[in-house]
Amino acid sequence: MSDLKADYFVYNEKRHALVGRKSGKQFQLGDEIKVRVKSTDLQKRQIDLALA
Repeated sequence: MSDLKADYFVYNEKRHALVGRKSGKQFQLGDEIKVRVKSTDLQKRQIDLALA
């Protein structure tokens, strides 16, 4: 969520969605989005993603 800099997003628990305060843009559970891999850490078993 820290990479979503264009707006401040708030989690809507009922809708399982992130909603932008200014734009109203939302990312809801089940939405299809395009991402790119920013980094990986095999030891921590972590993958960092960013919106494409």
